[in-house]
Amino acid sequence: MRPTHLVAVALAAFVLALLAPAAAEPRAALEDECMRASKGESCDRLGNLLERQKVPRRYPEEPGLYFALACEEGVARSCGRAQPWAKRYSDYEALETDVGCMLKDNAFACEEVSNALRKETDDAGDAADKLGLARSRMRRALVLYLAACARGEAESCLGASRVYWTGFGVAWNPREARAKEEQACALGLRAACEQEGDHRTGADAIPLYQKACELGPPSPHACLKLARAYEAAGRNPTIVDASYRRACELLSFVACLRVSQRIDHLDAESPAMVQALRRWCDSGSARGCELVNRPPAPIP
Repeated sequence: MRPTHLVAVALAAFVLALLAPAAAEPRAALEDECMRASKGESCDRLGNLLERQKVPRRYPEEPGLYFALACEEGVARSCGRAQPWAKRYSDYEALETDVGCMLKDNAFACEEVSNALRKETDDAGDAADKLGLARSRMRRALVLYLAACARGEAESCLGASRVYWTGFGVAWNPREARAKEEQACALGLRAACEQEGDHRTGADAIPLYQKACELGPPSPHACLKLARAYEAAGRNPTIVDASYRRACELLSFVACLRVSQRIDHLDAESPAMVQALRRWCDSGSARGCELVNRPPAPIP
């Protein structure tokens, strides 16, 4: 090879070495300014570079997500730039939600986007591209949920359970779904304990409903289920009645209907019970209004 050719090759290699980090550096800097400093102009600029393929995309929708984020940060022109990308979703709101999924690593946002796209395809019929996008977002939801669950976040454990139950985008896995549900309950998530109780039968459900009833904020539904489980198991009537009363005080009107059959006057009832029956009356219950408006019992 001639010396002049060697010089040309060396010069080309040198230029490429300079350009490679130069292409990566703007992306890293713009991402940092966009995501951490919430600078809308940086989000818009990065979206523009991605759209023009001046920097490589990590996934097809990435430019639109940065435009949508820039729009959220007040860059008006970005809102218009995001609109064409929103056509890949069910609507612009789904695009905004996907910002939370893909740019902010929000697992619930991924699940919401997936469900929205899935519903859109159910309603519209043939939309294979949206179904593919929906499945990818559900898979990402599971990855994010599992990572957060491993860090002890109960809501994420229950989120992973939901994804496993759907079998959409991921393998249907009832065993793992139940395991994550149990983990969420063990971490103190009321909704998970109630849900786990729903999957048990007979007396096995009682400790789970009891935990769900006692965990804050108290759930009238869980307390009603506990009362019914006690009743079905033939527990002491005093325990059964107390459980129905607790559910009524928490505004389970189904429980109030049962409790009201044993009440003649409100004189001896707790303030919480009186308030619950008043609320029951306000909701349109004739029986509740009958008790609330009934005169006090005569003094013997």
